[in-house]
Amino acid sequence: MRNIDTDKEQAIFQAALRLIQQEGFAGLKMSILAKEAQMAAGTIYLYFKSKEDLINRLYITLKRRSAKSFLKGYDAKAPFMDGFELIWQNFLDTNLANPEESAFLEQYYRSPYLDKTVQDEADQLVAPIFELLERGQRERLVKEAPTEILVAQLTGFVNELTRLYASGVIRVTPALKTTALAMAWDGVKR
Repeated sequence: MRNIDTDKEQAIFQAALRLIQQEGFAGLKMSILAKEAQMAAGTIYLYFKSKEDLINRLYITLKRRSAKSFLKGYDAKAPFMDGFELIWQNFLDTNLANPEESAFLEQYYRSPYLDKTVQDEADQLVAPIFELLERGQRERLVKEAPTEILVAQLTGFVNELTRLYASGVIRVTPALKTTALAMAWDGVKR
């Protein structure tokens, strides 16, 4: 089996991310990707079986990195509000620091490339968020609603803030982050 050169794999991922932002999934052509990654087209196929394989592996790689970042410092035994504030702030900071990745993750989730096995792993990565919100419901702090809707309320808000920030519409300041956290909490509190 051929050894994977992680630098080449990362170069392919970064080139794919840029091209998908410009052209969308349908516009991603492996020959153009090879040029963007500055390697021969055949080299791409040493790392990825197909365009679908590339897109799915890029998604799960970014999802793992994102989940690790927004769960950093999280302690499931800490008081609910400590966990809620930490995860929400980490999630916002992660998305603001990586708006292209954030947009890709959102775009992938709504694409025909969504692979069940990949999505199952992604769901496991974010399970602590669902568990935290369910604990908040048991503690009568969080609205009685399907957890998926609560997560959508929170992530949709962060995704939109990220989009506004990336397009230059808003400037993120500590005061704005404090207000946004309060608004996010208002959206899910009981």
